[in-house]
Amino acid sequence: MGTNNNIETKVGGLRAVELYYRGIREFESGDTTFLQSKTRLNTPGMGTLMPETFRKVAELSNQCVSLFELELKQCIETVKSLLEKDFYFRWISVYMPLRYLETKNVQQKLMDTMDEMSTDTNRICFEVAPELLLHGTNVHRNVIEQLRNRGFHFMLTDFGGINSPLMKLAYFPVDYVMLSQEIIGYLNKDDRSLSAVSSIVDFVEGMEADVIADGVSNVDQAEQLFKSHIRFGAGSLVGRYVTERYLKRKKSEENAAAKNEESYESSDHTAEVSAKTAVASAETVEANAETAVASAVTVEANADVTETSEEQAEVTEANVVVETQADN
Repeated sequence: MGTNNNIETKVGGLRAVELYYRGIREFESGDTTFLQSKTRLNTPGMGTLMPETFRKVAELSNQCVSLFELELKQCIETVKSLLEKDFYFRWISVYMPLRYLETKNVQQKLMDTMDEMSTDTNRICFEVAPELLLHGTNVHRNVIEQLRNRGFHFMLTDFGGINSPLMKLAYFPVDYVMLSQEIIGYLNKDDRSLSAVSSIVDFVEGMEADVIADGVSNVDQAEQLFKSHIRFGAGSLVGRYVTERYLKRKKSEENAAAKNEESYESSDHTAEVSAKTAVASAETVEANAETAVASAVTVEANADVTETSEEQAEVTEANVVVETQADN
């Protein structure tokens, strides 16, 4: 909670915009190689909102741009914190709305942010939704290419589902493709289904992108995916989404951390269901979710303003002391 002008920077003791992280593991070595983030909005009126509740509403306006900038800042803070703890990872992902790729001087804005926070661009991977394949334009394609040249990574998520036109993937130069959880369901059906999965993997690799499987829940699935030449996987087998403080835990402590987070996941899910139940119609959902996003963005933004005001006050106080000493 901020001390200046009574501005609240937290909701119920939690950050208004809060990122959780899960590991993406390399099957061959068993090591966690990447980290994928997931955002939760902690709001005063609707409790905790998950991405499936607020993302589409936020992307109807530039509210999603403000939200992304807050998420990116928090992601960079986590990068720096984990590096200080010698926690190994190659990059952390953060969701990027397509609208952000359309903003003016997007490349310069991102580079200024990275320079300001003294963070290497190759530590950040931007997640883009499969809507890129349906609604993406030359603008999106060119900006993605420019940012990749700057060292950023891009990962297309939920690929392989019913709304994923295969050939469109050739048009957008992403570094990683996360397969839809639907793909896992085809592994145990028959040889024909397994061949279809292998064909998708071959196609993605032909586009010079690495494949990541989502929804991996057991060792058998991991072995089958590895036989299909998929190197990386995420899901309950690898670990649930946890807060940054649990990422510092050693392997011997991971089970205890997972249990604590599992109970937190359960309470969050209850809050989400309650929020949805309280909404009477689709129009009310959109109005309330938009208000919640705006509230969370404002709270976080006000926190930054508060910190800046406090720093300016300290500088002013120091100047007054210097001037007083000079007069004496």
